[in-house]
Amino acid sequence: MRVTLRHRTAWRTLIGFEAHDGPLPGALQDIHDLMEAQEVTAGMALMSDDDPALVVGWASVFVLAPEAVTAVDLRSSFDSHPAAVSSTTARTQHTPLGPARRQSHERAVDMPSDTTRVPRTVVMTHVLWTWSVTRPEDGDTTPPWTVALSSESPSPHPADAVVPLVDELALGLTLDDTGPEPTPPTLQKEGP
Repeated sequence: MRVTLRHRTAWRTLIGFEAHDGPLPGALQDIHDLMEAQEVTAGMALMSDDDPALVVGWASVFVLAPEAVTAVDLRSSFDSHPAAVSSTTARTQHTPLGPARRQSHERAVDMPSDTTRVPRTVVMTHVLWTWSVTRPEDGDTTPPWTVALSSESPSPHPADAVVPLVDELALGLTLDDTGPEPTPPTLQKEGP
């Protein structure tokens, strides 16, 4: 299964879209390594308008075969996450990829300081979009694939600016191709 992702150029692609030669600068390499460890299908970092070297948020796309995990499992895990420090808000929305569930809450996350690398607790806004997608050739008898878009950014700012752009990403996901294995999303850059 392949999905197409339309996104603004402010999103810097890290995994799954194009090869990178050598290490990425600073925080981008840390985010890349984290995404790689989580086995994301595709990952991006959102760069600041004011400082193009500053990461203000990140997003990961997962395309998961039916036997891997279901969208219901992901939603349940999100709702009961032990680091959540706020209640989860949720809504169902129709998107080009199909019906989706959007959940969000704040989490307390221990992150290393930029200067001392000593962990400090940061409140992050976490957003999760999930879809159950049935490929046209699978019909009604095959369990659906799960597509997920996950994002975190520091709360309340820059999350207040990042979350609408993550929601925009969710509305830009479409089913592009079919195949036996999940493949990285194809990319369509648009806008600023």
